[in-house]
Amino acid sequence: GKVEAVGDEVLSPYWVRASAAPARVVQLAAMHTQGNTATLRWHPKGSATLTRLITHAGSDGQSLLPHREDGALGPLSARFSPTTAFGFNADGEWSDPTRNTQEKPGGGYGYHMRFWVAKDLNGKVIPGTYIMGMGYLGINYDYQDNLYLIRNIVPVSGPSAPTGATATGSGGGIFVNWTDNPETNV
Repeated sequence: GKVEAVGDEVLSPYWVRASAAPARVVQLAAMHTQGNTATLRWHPKGSATLTRLITHAGSDGQSLLPHREDGALGPLSARFSPTTAFGFNADGEWSDPTRNTQEKPGGGYGYHMRFWVAKDLNGKVIPGTYIMGMGYLGINYDYQDNLYLIRNIVPVSGPSAPTGATATGSGGGIFVNWTDNPETNV
């Protein structure tokens, strides 16, 4: 539950839409207690008012591409159009780790949702698309209890401008380097 990025992970408790088009979420998997539903909601930054996005059927608690709880056919997906920064809540777990149970004293824990950049089959980043993994109460930190693909979002705060840039001739081209960004969500 410690707030710490791993691999291609992006640390951002809050998000904004990447364009004027609606954001879209699709549930990829549910790997938690069979028979239980799971509901994903969004909320404006600074607010605890939750808006329901999707709930999967309880019979799909251990499945890929779970079905809708209302029995309707088609993918379990939703579109939403927040006008300001927003976060997520899945069954009481928040994308903002400060709102979750802190597993150790002193803060810096409560990390029950992780976000990774989505990539295509060739390993190229899909712009504005992220995979969100969620783990209940930090029980085993596997972040697979509910998995979602979310499109048309970007972290609320992007990286700062590069500093310490240098350019040197290198054979037939130019080699550009700069100081690593201090942000952990890059």
